[in-house]
Amino acid sequence: MPHVKTNMFPYVFGIDIATGVAALPGDGNDAICMTYTYDLANYMVKLLELDEWPELSVFVGDEVTYNEILAIAEEIWGKIWAEIIQMSMS
Repeated sequence: MPHVKTNMFPYVFGIDIATGVAALPGDGNDAICMTYTYDLANYMVKLLELDEWPELSVFVGDEVTYNEILAIAEEIWGKIWAEIIQMSMS
């Protein structure tokens, strides 16, 4: 966002690229799974077209860590983050 087609309102979840501030859970090395909303919607449409649903359906997006996202953002924007807050997971 804002350059990706979506019906979601823009929000910041952990890394605020505009301000250069990141709040990373734990040490930032735990994997998170990110799924594009239109991919998930297409998957759901395909499920609805089935005559019978399987007992289990799995949809997995890209797995990445906050540290990897931060490194990509720094490489693209050519800057080091102004502030990185390590948040306790307990």
